[in-house]
Amino acid sequence: MIPRGASGKRPRVFSTYEIGESSHSSRLRRVSRMLEPVTGGRHASSQEERTPLPTYFDCGDCVCVCEYCSAMFWFAERVVYASRSNHPRYNQYVDESINDGRGPYVFKVSGQISHWIGSLCPSPNEKPRFLQMYVYDTQNEIANRLRFFAETDRNGLSPAIVSSLSDTLKSINEYVRVFKNAFELCDIEGGPDFSIRLYNNVPDRRYDTPAPDTLGAIVHGDDSNASTYDIILHKKNGTAQRVSKLHPSYMPLQYPLLFPFGEQGWSPRLRLRLPAASRDKNLTVNMYYSYQIHDRAGVYSLLLMGGRLFQQYLVDAYTCIEQSRLDYINTNQNLFRSEEIQILGGPRYMYKHYQDALAICRVHGNPQYFITFTCNVKWPEIARHLNKVNYLHAEDRPDIISCVFQMKVIEFVKFMKEDKTFGDVAAYLYTIEFQKRGLPHCHTLLWVTDPYKIQDASDIDSYVTAQFPDPCTEFSLYKTTTECMIHGPCGLLNPNSPCMHEGQCSKRFPKPFQSETRFDKAGYAHYKRLQGQHHTLRNGIQIDNSYVVPYNKRLCSRFNAHINVEYCGWNMMIKYLFKYISKGADRVRFAIYRAHQNSASTSTHEPPVVNENVTFRDNHNLQSIINNPSFGKTTLTEWLSSNNADSNGRDLTYTNYPSRYRWDVSAKCWIHRAQMRTGAIGRLVYVYPTSGELFYLRTLLSHQKGCKSFDDIRTFSNITYTTFRAACDALGLTGDDREWQTAFAEASTWATSSELRSLFCHMLLFCEVSQPLTLWESEWRKMADDMLLALNSASSNPDFHVNDDDLQQHLLLEIERLLNSATPSKSLKDFGLPLPPTTILATLRNRLLMEETSYNRAALASQHCEMHSLLNANQLQVYNVVKDSTTTESQVLIFVYGHCGTGKTFLWTTIISLFRSIGKIVLAVAASGIASLLLPSGRTAHSRLHL
Repeated sequence: MIPRGASGKRPRVFSTYEIGESSHSSRLRRVSRMLEPVTGGRHASSQEERTPLPTYFDCGDCVCVCEYCSAMFWFAERVVYASRSNHPRYNQYVDESINDGRGPYVFKVSGQISHWIGSLCPSPNEKPRFLQMYVYDTQNEIANRLRFFAETDRNGLSPAIVSSLSDTLKSINEYVRVFKNAFELCDIEGGPDFSIRLYNNVPDRRYDTPAPDTLGAIVHGDDSNASTYDIILHKKNGTAQRVSKLHPSYMPLQYPLLFPFGEQGWSPRLRLRLPAASRDKNLTVNMYYSYQIHDRAGVYSLLLMGGRLFQQYLVDAYTCIEQSRLDYINTNQNLFRSEEIQILGGPRYMYKHYQDALAICRVHGNPQYFITFTCNVKWPEIARHLNKVNYLHAEDRPDIISCVFQMKVIEFVKFMKEDKTFGDVAAYLYTIEFQKRGLPHCHTLLWVTDPYKIQDASDIDSYVTAQFPDPCTEFSLYKTTTECMIHGPCGLLNPNSPCMHEGQCSKRFPKPFQSETRFDKAGYAHYKRLQGQHHTLRNGIQIDNSYVVPYNKRLCSRFNAHINVEYCGWNMMIKYLFKYISKGADRVRFAIYRAHQNSASTSTHEPPVVNENVTFRDNHNLQSIINNPSFGKTTLTEWLSSNNADSNGRDLTYTNYPSRYRWDVSAKCWIHRAQMRTGAIGRLVYVYPTSGELFYLRTLLSHQKGCKSFDDIRTFSNITYTTFRAACDALGLTGDDREWQTAFAEASTWATSSELRSLFCHMLLFCEVSQPLTLWESEWRKMADDMLLALNSASSNPDFHVNDDDLQQHLLLEIERLLNSATPSKSLKDFGLPLPPTTILATLRNRLLMEETSYNRAALASQHCEMHSLLNANQLQVYNVVKDSTTTESQVLIFVYGHCGTGKTFLWTTIISLFRSIGKIVLAVAASGIASLLLPSGRTAHSRLHL
């Protein structure tokens, strides 16, 4: 049997897994695939011409049964390579604030999850809790249990049902029997001191009802201190002890209602018995819990009927799986021999795939479409399955939701490839993560071939729409759109919407109406939204096109779900899009500091030594390791060896070598690819510029071809240079700060603005940059992306514009702070860079001052030049008086009188554009609201001056 994993516990990035793997959670990874390019002409220019719209894709019912364990599964979940159509095989703190009544119930915890168990009897003047209620004050057991519920919740609880459950557990649960036997000793005044010992090594390890006297016993004296993992419960002890997750009673003690017979949980001694295997394998924690959460033919599972308690069990099981992985890494350091371990879903793991995604960009350019596919719990497959097992709520079975969504995602990718929804697909990348509400969604980046790339803004209308479809001709699509593709409503229609922040929608809805699709200066697409065509009602509020989320008609028709499609092909901030889909799970940040010494990169005249890390176990013989044929073999050394033996790849650089050859991990050699249908993309790990010869070696590997030795890498024009840096100089890759400009330009394709600022400071401090001002002038804009976004987001003015001079001053201030924090402290003036003015900090803290100085000065200067030439004599006289007053620094009060149409507003606009174009502050105020609207960024006197 191939177990199915549990998902939907908490916001965390999960990557898809291939059908046929032995475990879901153990195969979480990023999927990055290259699809085979399909030849052919361009499709019809309009999506509406490709009629009819596709019908809904139904996964069918969960009717297949595993031949080994009777697990129920969908046909699409079968092990593809071993299946036939008629005989398939299957593949601490509880946060309740999230459940505010606006969505499905979610069990959310934070902190470390652990189980604790206390003494058998409570301390003096304390009432019994937890297992103490089985032993102490049993006459009032029901009242003691009900007192933990709030008054409102207690009214809905029946004492008779609670009493019935308690009596049932007393008769069938072996743990309760052990505790009840201790009750008689506790009731004896002056009775013996005793403890309850719950065995860790239980003799009977079958899945049937536990036999008597196999789970625990009442012990006396020193016998209570036996076995490492046994749980010892003393009669009276003020301190609680932690229950090891290795103990088989870890789950049945926590969830007696889910395991009423006290069924034992996972233990390290459990083995996986395979018929064809020579010996049994370890049964991992993930395998065990995956087995637990399966529906099985003819078997009633109380665990799967647990509702919200089942959700808590899944979260608990997931933490056990994650803790087991961390424990394995901690106890097997001898196998890894590495300071940096990649944990599945961890920062290094996600960063690696972020770099892989950018390598695709290096070959195929920017992706064209960013698609978010969200699970729909109202899908008929989910509804039919829940109705079959008499469930009322979809959130009660997050495992079913995850399985159906996994099948939908596979079909989703297949459909875009075969249907050519956006044209011929060149490459795609997707990742699956879970919302805070537990529903999975898939983020997809899509690359299309050159004939299908957007050439004009109007071409987007063929693939993306932000309007309601016609309810008469496209009724099914209209229903999907009104149910799944509407944002909010929010804003003035619903100020209490969750997306509202400081009186504004964080997603910037409602969107303004557009007569046609257009691009803004940053490359973002603003989609066509016509006013007054179709609308719908939601909660009694009329919704128009301004609240429609952009979508593709064919995808929504096919999958009946929220599928947001955004065009991103013209956006230069594409690296932040990759950062978004590679962000991984929420984390806690902490730092461990270690004293170390940095040294500047220096070149020597000695031949460079290439250091290689070799891992081995501490009990291995060093001579046998050295004599091993695979000793010291790496992808780089074997690239050199392969070029010696095979001339077919000598026209390739080391970076491009994977396009024709693949690396065999077991044999440690490069093997020529038998099939060239998919273009593999190679990439080099980024090396910091201060790494010395290693940095220059990496630079050469991107240029030198057909090298057979390290000497060949340092050879140019039949001259072998003594160092890699000297070879870079001969190739013209260095000198005049070219190496630093190249390194900075390469880093700017994937690094964030803050990382680039840190890199710039590092170059100034340690890299012997000869012309820092030249490097600054060519690269400063790349370091200011986040500052520009922060300034635009903080302003409520839609015409807010940050001038280059102001942005440079803000950036220089941040660079100065970084240099001042260095050891020893440095300053911009030490490198010949301009210092920011002393008033810049006050300007940054004054929002009104920022708004009044942040106009597009170039556009205003052009406007002023044009308007000034049109001034008449009277207007020009007033204009000159105002202009001269600023030159002489004198105050003037001017009253301009004239009837309507004499050009007063034209004059004021010309004067305002003059001063704002040179960075002056102009407050344009008027007595009335109508008059203020005629002035550029005008306000009424009451509004501006708070009269």
